[in-house]
Amino acid sequence: RLEELQAKREQKADRMMERRFRGSEGEKR
Repeated sequence: RLEELQAKREQKADRMMERRFRGSEGEKR
C-alpha cells in the first residue's frame, strides 16, 4: 500500500522530468 503510493509518485516524477527534458530539448532546436 505505501510501496504502491511511492512507486506511483516516482513514476509521476519520472514522467515530469522526461517531459521537462524533452521540452527544453525542443526549445533548443
